[in-house]
Amino acid sequence: MRDNKSNNRTPSFTFMHFALIMLCLVLLTSHLIGGMYAAYISESGSDSGARVIYFGDISIEETTSPLDENNELVITPGVDIQKKVTVSFTGSESSTYVFTEIDLEGGWAYNSANRSFTIKRTGENVVLMQWFVADGWNLVPGTGADGKYAFYQHLAPNKTLESVDIIKDGIIDVTSNIYYDEIASLSNVKISLKATVVQSIGFSSAQDAWQTISEKGE
Repeated sequence: MRDNKSNNRTPSFTFMHFALIMLCLVLLTSHLIGGMYAAYISESGSDSGARVIYFGDISIEETTSPLDENNELVITPGVDIQKKVTVSFTGSESSTYVFTEIDLEGGWAYNSANRSFTIKRTGENVVLMQWFVADGWNLVPGTGADGKYAFYQHLAPNKTLESVDIIKDGIIDVTSNIYYDEIASLSNVKISLKATVVQSIGFSSAQDAWQTISEKGE
């Protein structure tokens, strides 16, 4: 993505570095054993009993570059940010919904047509930063009004996820056509990610499941 739109301001085409704290990632490992989040299985016979259905571990991991000596992200005009964020889940005996919550600040907007998040120049259709949601994730209807979006995958019983991308190709694109004052304005840009899993049995839809666990503060 390279823009050539003319403007009275001088774009910063030089390799000017700007340290920017961004994208605080949550590492979450969860065993869901609560009553409303787990089905019960009973065994027939005189010695019948019950147990909580098995849920494996869910985790989210991130690798980002370039970073400076203070572990802060460095934004360089025209240079893509390498940001690989993955979710892993070791599976469950139940069919499940695996959710990724994306909490955004700093002017990100979602485009449902191409499943991208962008920051644009104020008053113009010039994209300054952009990234795409990886294939396989579906938007939970009704999310995003408060800057918090949720995406999900519906997994069959015993289906696992192994290092599945959230950000497509692990890239956030930064345009070369960015001005000095715009770089400064990106200091409040943030993306926070969290992964959650819940059994799908007992919910009418992913939206129903997400609303329930959100209300419970999961």
